[in-house]
Amino acid sequence: MRAVRVRGFWVELGELILVVGNGLFVHLHLGSFDRMFGMGVTVDGKLFLGSDPLLLFEWLN
Repeated sequence: MRAVRVRGFWVELGELILVVGNGLFVHLHLGSFDRMFGMGVTVDGKLFLGSDPLLLFEWLN
């Protein structure tokens, strides 16, 4: 798995979490459905696009 270090601000809207920082990530949790989708920059500077990566969150807010 790839690690995507996420630095940014997050907004929680019920079961939806939106993270904006070094990428744009959406976490959706509805019952048994639990998915993370996003695109951004990996820790080594490469573009990431996909779902359910290993995310290392560093919240700024």
